[in-house]
Amino acid sequence: MAGWRNGRAVAQRTAKTVIVHKKYTPGRDVAIDKVAHDLALIRLLQPISPNVIKGFERRGIPRAGENVKVVSYAENRAEAPSIEDLCHVMGEDPRAVVLTCDVDHGSSGSPIFVIEDGTPKIASVVSAKAVVGGQKVALGAMMDAPLSDLMAQLNDVRGAFQGKRPGRQSLAQQLGRVQ
Repeated sequence: MAGWRNGRAVAQRTAKTVIVHKKYTPGRDVAIDKVAHDLALIRLLQPISPNVIKGFERRGIPRAGENVKVVSYAENRAEAPSIEDLCHVMGEDPRAVVLTCDVDHGSSGSPIFVIEDGTPKIASVVSAKAVVGGQKVALGAMMDAPLSDLMAQLNDVRGAFQGKRPGRQSLAQQLGRVQ
């Protein structure tokens, strides 16, 4: 569902292909290597017209001190997205980015935007929340090499789920998102 707000979506589509990064490991631990590969791509059976929903351009890795915005549907606000625009990049690692953004359960996968010339561009996605030096932070996956790997994988498949085999647990449980 795209454009979800107050119980309605602007567009709905069925997934044709879902790919989870091969190096991602599920679980509750917040290891930096895990955050680095906490990415997945979904190819839709039918595309959404740019006249209905316009996609966002990708942008390079956000740098320390740079301002960012996070748009998320998190716990206790699943009906409408909220924008946190008073946060910045605390630091970066070649594998992940550390943000002062206050995220909560349900924020995982939320886009992290950098505004360039008045245009929002996706620079990362929220992977986890943590505490660094007593301050609540958000951890974002880098979208350079890991995303390029996923896009190459997506172009090599023919509509089958790639990654973890289906099990008795829900997908959220298999990915370590729920107890």
